[in-house]
Amino acid sequence: MTEKNPLSLALMQALQDPDSRAHFYRVFCESTIYFIQNNAEKSEHTSAQILEANSKVSIRSFSLEGQTYLPIFSSLTHLQQALTEPASYMAMNAMEFMRLTQGAFLFLDYATPYAKPFSNIEVAAILDGSIFSSLSSTTTSESSEILLGVAENYPHALVDALKHYLKDYPQISRAWIAHFYNPKDELPPHTLLALESVEGLDKVLENIASVLDQVEIPEPPLDIVQINSSQGIGHYFLHESQPFYQVVKH
Repeated sequence: MTEKNPLSLALMQALQDPDSRAHFYRVFCESTIYFIQNNAEKSEHTSAQILEANSKVSIRSFSLEGQTYLPIFSSLTHLQQALTEPASYMAMNAMEFMRLTQGAFLFLDYATPYAKPFSNIEVAAILDGSIFSSLSSTTTSESSEILLGVAENYPHALVDALKHYLKDYPQISRAWIAHFYNPKDELPPHTLLALESVEGLDKVLENIASVLDQVEIPEPPLDIVQINSSQGIGHYFLHESQPFYQVVKH
């Protein structure tokens, strides 16, 4: 089961409710994040390193869809889940880390189902505070600029696993999978799971990580959004897309 901490919970909430994005960014700015060092002295166990004054840090990176990211983690547990061998790590306030790595693309908790990439433009907006004004001025007209459609590489294994999983949650009436891309984010296209429910998704999300960990997501990460009206992004799913899961009422 995916560990819950204030930052990962804020991210989960923002994925369910776009109006919670400002709260997520505030929590992120105040949080301690963890990152993996490159070329650090190896040991048999994952270990913490202390950053001394005027010392240089080499941060491990990875590539996805041709873009290089610096992986960061909301907790040590999430960092350890991403490792295949012992490594050294460091902890730092998220704002200080972004100042240290200005110009880089970041990826929060990329080894978990609730991951978030950050473009260098988004990082710059967080640092100068403009991200908050842009969120407060966002209108539903921007949703027309978001690209939604059927994924060319359809995630059959993921859909089959979700069909089985969602049967235990009667509060979910329908579910959709889509290919999602927001040009404003300058982030790679990825997979979006939309769940229709008049209730919150907390109970559904509690154990879904165990399902997602066992299947391949062709276009990671997986974003999860709640649909409870035809406003904004809900219009596409309710009127233009076929659900892969639907509760049949007798």
